[in-house]
Amino acid sequence: MKKTAFPIWPLFGAILLLLQACDAGLQHHSHSNGQPRFVIQENYKQGYINERGEMVIAARFVVAQDFSEGLAAVRENGYYGYIDESGRPVIEAKFDYATPFSEGLAFVYKGDTGQYIDRSGIMVIAGFSNGGPFHNGKAIVESRFNHTGMIDLSGKLLLDTVYQHIALLNHGLILTKKEDEGWVLSDSTGLTHTVMNRVSEIESPSNGYMVAWLKVPDSMGNDNILLDSSAQEIFRYNSNILSTQELLDGKIILRHRDSIGHNSRYLFDLHSKKILLRGIDYNPTTFSNNRSIMTVNDNIVLMKGNGEVIPTKFNGFKDNGFQYGYAFVREGGKYGMIDTMGKYLIQPQYENILQYGMTANYFFFTQQDTLGNEKFGMADRKGKIILPAVLEAVDVGGFINGLLRCTKDSLLTYINEQGKIIWQAKNNQHLFPLNIDYKLEAYCYVEEDTTNQIKFRYAPRTYHPLPRPIQHRSTYVANALQIQIDTTTIVPFENLYKGYKVRIINNTDSTIQFNAQDYRLYMSMQAYINNKWQNLEYFPQSWCGNSYMQIPLNAGNYWELTCPVYEGSQRVKLRFSLLYVNGKDVEGEVFSQEFSGSINPAQRWRNMPHFRSNIMDPYN
Repeated sequence: MKKTAFPIWPLFGAILLLLQACDAGLQHHSHSNGQPRFVIQENYKQGYINERGEMVIAARFVVAQDFSEGLAAVRENGYYGYIDESGRPVIEAKFDYATPFSEGLAFVYKGDTGQYIDRSGIMVIAGFSNGGPFHNGKAIVESRFNHTGMIDLSGKLLLDTVYQHIALLNHGLILTKKEDEGWVLSDSTGLTHTVMNRVSEIESPSNGYMVAWLKVPDSMGNDNILLDSSAQEIFRYNSNILSTQELLDGKIILRHRDSIGHNSRYLFDLHSKKILLRGIDYNPTTFSNNRSIMTVNDNIVLMKGNGEVIPTKFNGFKDNGFQYGYAFVREGGKYGMIDTMGKYLIQPQYENILQYGMTANYFFFTQQDTLGNEKFGMADRKGKIILPAVLEAVDVGGFINGLLRCTKDSLLTYINEQGKIIWQAKNNQHLFPLNIDYKLEAYCYVEEDTTNQIKFRYAPRTYHPLPRPIQHRSTYVANALQIQIDTTTIVPFENLYKGYKVRIINNTDSTIQFNAQDYRLYMSMQAYINNKWQNLEYFPQSWCGNSYMQIPLNAGNYWELTCPVYEGSQRVKLRFSLLYVNGKDVEGEVFSQEFSGSINPAQRWRNMPHFRSNIMDPYN
């Protein structure tokens, strides 16, 4: 049966451009004079509707971001500017890319050079390649050497750009990390915190706690200490005997390093300094509503905050545990809802439950349609169906300002909390060029001919082309590897955008090997700009050595791919570059013919936002 991946937005084409409006880190809604605004898309142009589905700013932008502090960054052609709540331009469209305002400033880019501007569009802080939003008068910035620092609203460096990572904590504390060094805790002024006098290293926070290593073990042999969010010591232990595995609300799971099986893990109360429960088999859920669900001695139980155990008959549970006084557990292969005493509020009946978007009144469930595709529906906490399982995807944020962004019938849709459609995109049958402002992730996947062979595959690759025999070899350059682009005929790219056919042709008498990453060739479209060729696509880095391979293309065969037809404000010459193995451990490079096209300025330097989440980029 076909199953969709855990979805944020599994549909590529229908919402690719819309997601550019959200990649700045905001939700898909915004406020204008207290009235929520929602980004929509019509004919690949974006605008804004209100909570009633009424158009308040016409869909005329290629990209429209959320409103922040009364302004929104938009792109009509190749450059970004800002509009006010009426849709009137207030900051000239002259930036390659722009981000939302925070505390009166916004970070924008001209080329890959960044700067902060004020609400009048005047540059007030420069000198950084990247800049984050301001919080309480502070922002994290990055130098051209990929080192981070911290500034105030005047641009003054509070922390110099010499760090690999900076994390802002509660109580004005700051964690900094230099390359090849451990984390260091500082106060709000950047001065090293006094706790660092006692510890050699400190871990990044988890659920409000930090673990640190003592420079010198104490008289009891303890070498680790647990700190709260204000860096106050609350617990010590010997890391050679115990290790922290999961931090919970006022409780911690400790594990004997050299012990396995029952009693290797136990629950320790940080306030009473007492062991509440032994024999924990797996990580429990975070305490909420004074309850946690955990597996103890192979049995799932409910755990009260005082250590009392309530036995159950469940054989599974959702990791998010109790929320709003209820939780979802599995019995007999189906999920149902229980209260804090383990009694069913809804009998087991759902194939699966989404762990996001849940509120005090409703939750999302899944059900397979007749083709085996996973669809999403919504029910209230009594089990009444508010919306049948008809959605292909839902926003991880759930309902925001009364509306849910989702896809239904493969169309962008907004529904209200009563399950009624407030707005839905029209079904457009036309193919459009791909008008983007970032480097697209490399998309040239291929397969090898595995006739009479059994080969392990990471995932179904039915849409990846297999080699085909060349019918008339004399029509191609003799004894050559070629890339040929057919710009005379438009074909679909990702089933939605205009594309060209791309052929990789081995018209030699030998098999040619290609280095690849999970069946992805090292092949990229390039643009000729400033007297040099620049890649318009990038390759994500995999941590897994098994991702890298070689794929052969036998003599007299070719692969046929598709590439997007880009559209932008800048006319350029384009070509494809492909790397291949030209002898042992030596790479060669072959190029296609040049052809004309257009791109946007930011496609030269800005990496693609992860709009397809875990589906698009499995390495991040």
